[in-house]
Amino acid sequence: ILADKKETKPKRRSKTKRKTAKRKRQS
Repeated sequence: ILADKKETKPKRRSKTKRKTAKRKRQS
């Protein structure tokens, strides 16, 4: 369970960071 949570957290953070970068570039 710990490994699953650790792997899900980084993946979600990567997606959020990519979306924020795209929005900032368009702004």
